[in-house]
Amino acid sequence: KLRQMLNALMRCDIETFEEFLNDFIISTLSYFDTEKRNPEKVYQAFMLGMLVNLEGTYEVYSNKESGLGRFDISVVPIDKSKTAFIMELKTIKKRETKEESLEEAIKQINERKYETEILKRGIRNIMKLAIVFDGKEVWVKKG
Repeated sequence: KLRQMLNALMRCDIETFEEFLNDFIISTLSYFDTEKRNPEKVYQAFMLGMLVNLEGTYEVYSNKESGLGRFDISVVPIDKSKTAFIMELKTIKKRETKEESLEEAIKQINERKYETEILKRGIRNIMKLAIVFDGKEVWVKKG
């Protein structure tokens, strides 16, 4: 299932990627893992643990400076003709909808120009992804 999820991401099939990611979160994480002060770090470590399986064809970075800030995760292809991914992870805040969180994450990627370092490498296909978590639910949106 992990390979299927990663293949869906590489094909830019975000709907299927989201389905598999939800399955992994539901079957792996506990509410107790995500109830502490900074649950985004738990989700980020969880995502990185899965994405590291792309090693050899992609480079995976966490909290790297680019543009006007630091993105959460980037997945950069070694083959410059393939798609790179910038992922901004969020948890839903009180009185905020999943749609508002998804939009805020995309807005942050764009305003802070997180694609800067990837563009410098000559990669032109960049998919910006908002990934929003609420307990054991997750939503993914292309920006």
